[in-house]
Amino acid sequence: MQYTQLLGGVVRNESGVIVAASSLLSQWMVHVNFSAVDMDLVGNDGGTADWATGQGLIWEQSFLDTMGNITSSLDHSNTTDVLYEASRSFGDISSSAMFQDILKIACGVFLTFIFVLLVLSKFSCLEIRIIPAGAGLACVGLAFVSACGFCSALGIFYGPVHTSLPFLLMGIGVDDMFVIMACRNNLNESQKKKSLAEQMGLALRHAGVSITVTSFTDIVASTIGGTTILPALESFCLYAAAGVFFTFIYQATFFVAFLVLDEQRIAKQKNPFLLCVTHGKPAPSYKSVAPCSKPIINFIYSKIILTNPFKILVVVATFCFTGFCVVGLTKLRQQFDPKWFLPPDSHLVKFLDARDRWYSDSGQEAHVLLGRLNYSAELPHIHNLVKELRAQRDIVKDVNTWYDGFRRYLNFYFFRAIPHEELSEDDFSLYLGKYL
Repeated sequence: MQYTQLLGGVVRNESGVIVAASSLLSQWMVHVNFSAVDMDLVGNDGGTADWATGQGLIWEQSFLDTMGNITSSLDHSNTTDVLYEASRSFGDISSSAMFQDILKIACGVFLTFIFVLLVLSKFSCLEIRIIPAGAGLACVGLAFVSACGFCSALGIFYGPVHTSLPFLLMGIGVDDMFVIMACRNNLNESQKKKSLAEQMGLALRHAGVSITVTSFTDIVASTIGGTTILPALESFCLYAAAGVFFTFIYQATFFVAFLVLDEQRIAKQKNPFLLCVTHGKPAPSYKSVAPCSKPIINFIYSKIILTNPFKILVVVATFCFTGFCVVGLTKLRQQFDPKWFLPPDSHLVKFLDARDRWYSDSGQEAHVLLGRLNYSAELPHIHNLVKELRAQRDIVKDVNTWYDGFRRYLNFYFFRAIPHEELSEDDFSLYLGKYL
């Protein structure tokens, strides 16, 4: 083995002798009994588990704990750093990182709730739509949980990137809420005199078509994305398709039910915060935030956008943006880095950064294993295989094979020039035993 491959930042003298190095790479191999692997036992929440046995994972965990204690006790003013990783590191870190953004999700939900409340409500102590707003956002949470349960029951793994799914479902769910409320508010006076059930039926006659079409297209698009060969993207798309479906179901049932209950509350003059409080007379109602935007939008479209000069400007801008996007599309390149799924302060990211810095020309280690063959007859083919692998200098840095040592051994000690000289099975077994 060329031990110089384990050194990074090598400095040589004029004679080519190594006089200094900036890093040393040490590798430990863990034996895996593949027949004893149980993925239900050694899997992780990130769905990124490698083939390993329970004993191997226990050893790796002890190794990580030991190295963590060593690095925490080091004097950080020293120039020497100890960086480490194990096969289970990626799965463990990605699993633990899945719910680290729960605070951001909570803040996003709160801000969305305030926005929905402002849009749906009128500024009076009676017509604040806190119940429908809360129910609509609850539909998003129910849809996310239902999608996770449904897909998990089908055996589809949950990965780190899936934590962004609630934000996607929130946008779709809020849009469905606004469509239903807009159709409810656009009923004419004669329709508003009908029973509450008939009013909701008339509103859903128009809103149902809109949210059904948009939800169906989103489901189809996500399902098509689930046909990709990339496992993580396939899983995310299938979870998204299930989430959009359940969002549609809950918005059309759960949200509508609470909207009816809120309408009944308004009819009974009950306070939205304290349902036990009944207003003696109708509270003064002020316009909501949504109608305030109507004259603004009307002015923008009628006085600006729909004028001939602005139409020409829109067409020219559209062609310019299209050309810009086409140019950008020609420069699109495929790139993926597993570090994107990991916290930047994790021990694995630090190790990968150091490896990319000091061993940038070293890729992933690969193995070619040969099974039950007639090796005495296949030696010429093995020789050609090794030769062709070494010829792939653009993707293969080095080839280390048992065949090279075996060939030199026979040539030096027994003057047998393989692969040009054929060996019998008995001779091959004899020489191989002596070589080993």
